[in-house]
Amino acid sequence: MSVLYFKILIFLILLFIQRPTLLMKNLVLLQNATPISHIFRNKSIQGVHHEVTSRHALLLAEMMIIQSLF
Repeated sequence: MSVLYFKILIFLILLFIQRPTLLMKNLVLLQNATPISHIFRNKSIQGVHHEVTSRHALLLAEMMIIQSLF
């Protein structure tokens, strides 16, 4: 039973520490958002692809951490 409480505690810590920082990053990205045509005009396709895949990798890492808790 104490293991379950420990897992819930870790999950809540991740939720309250990691999420606000990601939320703030996303809000900053939204505030500085440029139309998709400008992104493709100013960056190479590889640059856009790298940005998208790095965000996807962060999301996958978060999901794996949360999955490993339960």
